[in-house]
Amino acid sequence: MNPVRIGMLGCGFIGEFHALGLRYVREAVLTVGCDASEERRNAYAERFGCRPVGTLEELCAADDVDLVVVSVPNHLHHDAVIALARAGKAVACTKPLGRNADEAADMLRAVTEAGVFNAYLENVIFNPDLLRMRDMVVAGAIGRLTTVRAREGHSGPHAAHFWDAELAGGGALLDMASHGAEYARFLFGKDLAVTDVFAWGATLVHGERTTGEDNAMMIMRFADGRAAEVFGRMVMALGGSAVGDGLASAPPDDEPTLGVTVLAFGGLSKSDVRLVEFSSYGAMWKGMLNNEVDAAIASNISGQVKEVET
Repeated sequence: MNPVRIGMLGCGFIGEFHALGLRYVREAVLTVGCDASEERRNAYAERFGCRPVGTLEELCAADDVDLVVVSVPNHLHHDAVIALARAGKAVACTKPLGRNADEAADMLRAVTEAGVFNAYLENVIFNPDLLRMRDMVVAGAIGRLTTVRAREGHSGPHAAHFWDAELAGGGALLDMASHGAEYARFLFGKDLAVTDVFAWGATLVHGERTTGEDNAMMIMRFADGRAAEVFGRMVMALGGSAVGDGLASAPPDDEPTLGVTVLAFGGLSKSDVRLVEFSSYGAMWKGMLNNEVDAAIASNISGQVKEVET
């Protein structure tokens, strides 16, 4: 079987993570790194052993690329995906897919009409701790799953363009709650439609830096009546439990932090309500920023089934 030849569109922060992850995919080989910055693409090519190109047009025409991983800032996703689809390239786009529903619909329409393989890249569902959580739920450790609660908080974006709400398409709801939304779908089942969504957001801490919301919450109701609560914060979330959602603080900018907590509620009977909780904090985000991917994946993983008083 011939390996899938990968072209990376964007040789920055996210493009590096994808390249590091591809080391563990035997059926894939990174052949091209595309970036507008000559210095960045050349450094990327030297590090990962691929060919550097400087434009999207060159990437679309590359005969040594089967699939392109879109790893550029949010405002560039739309045009890139449409151009790649029209060029006949398979395409996988980093979250969020689009900055709004219209952009996302355009992109989906383009890949569908072109008949190319397409994928939405969401990393959280592949975290070892959350994979373990799904295994426990599927195995019946908490009975029938009824509710999912997911929260992600960090001390602020790693790049300036995320602070620009127009370029990014939004704030904590789009950038962070999108992880929890996809994980809820992963637990409940991708075939179960979301029928209702309520969301709220406000700029409570970083008003001097962004017009986007730095705190957000969302409730998703699925077709069978079950629901997910999703929280996103550009301030660090400290602690978490089935009872309280933790505290929030704003640490210094030079101390990057991340907190992820997911809880799944279920019941073996009306009087036996249980939950499974997994949390990852601090060291994961710092390890990611330092490209210590293996250590970041393994850090701060814990999970247990708990009984809830009823």
